[in-house]
Amino acid sequence: MLQLGLKLLLTGLAIVLVGTVAGAMPGNANKGGDEMDFAGFSNRSKQLAASEKAAEVLLQGLNSERNALAKPEEWAQPYRSPAIKSWRDLKFDDPLVPFDKMTYEEKLLVWGYRSGKGLPVALMPHQLSMLAYQQYHFVGRTTPDLLAHINAPAWDMATLQDYLADCISPVTGKLIEVNHQDFSPGNAYVRIVSEEEVKELVKLDPSLDEWWNYAILAGGKNDAEDVRITLTGKEKHVEPGFAMPGKHKPYLVYIRIYGHDGVLMEGLW
Repeated sequence: MLQLGLKLLLTGLAIVLVGTVAGAMPGNANKGGDEMDFAGFSNRSKQLAASEKAAEVLLQGLNSERNALAKPEEWAQPYRSPAIKSWRDLKFDDPLVPFDKMTYEEKLLVWGYRSGKGLPVALMPHQLSMLAYQQYHFVGRTTPDLLAHINAPAWDMATLQDYLADCISPVTGKLIEVNHQDFSPGNAYVRIVSEEEVKELVKLDPSLDEWWNYAILAGGKNDAEDVRITLTGKEKHVEPGFAMPGKHKPYLVYIRIYGHDGVLMEGLW
């Protein structure tokens, strides 16, 4: 039944895709010249809806495919302010479950990745934080929606399946939920810390100003160095980084990930 249902959904998705392409063809444009034919936009909405339906079916038979562990000491962890125990809904002093005390599923949740997939972007905390940054930047969403931008063509459902498998919590075996301010086993709390909130946090803990390193301007002789803009606008010359050139607004991502009985990771990205 699962395979049949998925096949029917994919067939419908393929039809929608054909309609989308046809609606976008130059020959289907209004002849008036000043008006647009919005059929393509309407069909795109149908396409996205069909993709979401396909995702619902896929999730019924998917498991997490994280099967390898990164070494925590080799990768950056969220910043936990030494001067702020908690602020509004953000907590920085929860006792964290030590790595050697975590169950295997908990280790996979925060430090697991699919063998052969590049690090660190394959790690769940990095995936969630990058998704939060992207959705806030493009649509102003403060808590990421893992299914908000699914758009997998019918001929590439493997891409959709890979994405969904990466979003499954090894602790629950289900799509990770990211809106839990209070404890929820195997889930998380992820939200944007806005520009105005960042200003308040820097007042409480000036060390945040030096820790934040996302606003990098390409500069220096022969790109030998970059200029980092701190949260408060100070310029600092650093080694070439991997951030996109350009001045970025100082907003942050807060993330807290729960295990079976406690907090596995929390802080700012």
